[in-house]
Amino acid sequence: MNNKLHEEKGMVYDPESQWLTVTGMIAKNLRTHPLKPRPKRGNFFAARFDDLSGNTTLGCHVGEMPGKKNIGHRHVDEAIIMTLSGSGHSVLYQADNTRSWPAQHEMEWQEGSLIVIPINAYHQHFNAEPDKTPVRQLAIKNVPLLRSVFDDRAVIYANPHRFYERYHDEDDYFALSERVGERQWRTNYVKDLRTVSLDEWPERGDGISAMFFQMGNMCTLRPHVTEIVAEGRTLPHRHLREELIYILSGRGYTRIWQEEDGMEVRVDWEEGDLLSPPLNTWHEHVNLDKSAPARYYSVESIILDRLFNNRMFVEENDFIFKDRFSG
Repeated sequence: MNNKLHEEKGMVYDPESQWLTVTGMIAKNLRTHPLKPRPKRGNFFAARFDDLSGNTTLGCHVGEMPGKKNIGHRHVDEAIIMTLSGSGHSVLYQADNTRSWPAQHEMEWQEGSLIVIPINAYHQHFNAEPDKTPVRQLAIKNVPLLRSVFDDRAVIYANPHRFYERYHDEDDYFALSERVGERQWRTNYVKDLRTVSLDEWPERGDGISAMFFQMGNMCTLRPHVTEIVAEGRTLPHRHLREELIYILSGRGYTRIWQEEDGMEVRVDWEEGDLLSPPLNTWHEHVNLDKSAPARYYSVESIILDRLFNNRMFVEENDFIFKDRFSG
């Protein structure tokens, strides 16, 4: 008997895993996107976007917390969390401090904030206004990669190892904020991705600016924010990096194509949408607004960058993944 409930095209709910899984290339308006209950996480609702464009190394879900708090948990996967709506705070603690955490390990956040979760540190999220506003957050992780490598949930969710080089109860863990290069900022907390300062990025096109964030000593995820000037567009580009793109402001479209067979699609987007260009397809982002810039938050999987340490292999590789983008 099939235990999967098909909600509508592109969405499937599995009662056993308690996941509403979304497929396709784009998910519209994450702030109001349908979610399903996840009782194993308490009073919590969620939808999973791991499978967008056939991705296998980037995990992504939207979670909503209508009550006071979620259930504290930990995981070995790398994770960064952006708040889509609501406000509150998160608490970090380790298994050997009996959960009597000091105040400096609390981090407040609000709509637009980005925080990193230290690998395998216990963490718990709290809603500042449980009687008024549910908290809705976008979490991007590398958990699909770890699942394919280890094929064992206990390695990810029941691993006692402490990664001291990632998090060692530092008093200033979330206070860290320093420029480390052009378009490079090292921090574990960004107050508001919608207003953070960016640097010009002429290599990506005229009127393009961006900022990349080095967070939590992560090895596989690279978050950044890009802004496109009014009526501007990025230069065409491709890469062997899976990518998730959340539209922070503006409206436009992304043109996606393959040179070999001439196949091309246009994906229209606006504020609140989440899209994922298929791996190693050519694409360019276009701002349709005549008077205002468009800004998006992007996370790339850089596992191949680290594995081969060769930019040309990642950005000038002409291999076509027909199973991810075809007629």
